[in-house]
Amino acid sequence: MLTFNEDTHKYYWNGLNVPGVNEILSTSGISNYNKIPIYLRESALYFGKYIHKMTELFDLNDLDFDSIKDVVIDGKRPVEYLEGWIKYKELFKPIFQSIEKPLYSKIYNYAGTHDRVEDITVDDIKTGINSKSGDDLQLAAYLQLWNENYPDKKIKERRVIKLKPKEFEIAPCKNKQDFNDFRICLSIHSLRKKRGLL
Repeated sequence: MLTFNEDTHKYYWNGLNVPGVNEILSTSGISNYNKIPIYLRESALYFGKYIHKMTELFDLNDLDFDSIKDVVIDGKRPVEYLEGWIKYKELFKPIFQSIEKPLYSKIYNYAGTHDRVEDITVDDIKTGINSKSGDDLQLAAYLQLWNENYPDKKIKERRVIKLKPKEFEIAPCKNKQDFNDFRICLSIHSLRKKRGLL
């Protein structure tokens, strides 16, 4: 059974810690934000988590708009990013099969939590700095997780949806080599852990 500790962002399969997608990409050097000042990293991380939770609650029809309408985080108004998400939904009318669901791969022994799975795509919502770093590999890993766990509902496409104030951008990920590259990252992570470097 898979359990996920949201505070530590750690995954456990039958009580044993297994690496998450973001951890794998970070420890293998693909998603490396060390050149960005720590205060900017922490600020972007907090803002990204806030936006993710806000859009999740909105999609679940459980968002208290009064609680977010006057919020300002580092000069940015989350409600304006929600407007970008609403614009995306009004234009594309997505039907979500899954929202923010942790999954585990028995084949490759890793876990991850996708943002959204639509009828034919797995989507990742981005708001932060340097958001292109590893997005394609991240989504390839999520695609594998979904197709492995739901073989009767397989999907083929991957997209990054970048939210901006009252706007959005869509970036498809089409390189078929991406999951093989992710597996290389997973091997690097496993080797570093085996040698006591993690």
